[in-house]
Amino acid sequence: AGGAVGVPIALCMLTGGHYASLASAAVLLVALPVIRDVCRNNVDGAVMNAALAKTAKLLLLFGILFSLGWVGWP
Repeated sequence: AGGAVGVPIALCMLTGGHYASLASAAVLLVALPVIRDVCRNNVDGAVMNAALAKTAKLLLLFGILFSLGWVGWP
């Protein structure tokens, strides 16, 4: 999760622009419940499968937000 936040920040600092791509870092806030579910003790396979599905959706959301921010869409 830290890498997902760090990449847009580092790229914005290195390029001196593309600040709209920082919106993708907000996905971390949505990911906190998934992280909590995975870090709990004694989770079964169903919980882990649900977390995997949610992670895939979050990755798609991150990619869309980052891409739109990078190309400068509003």
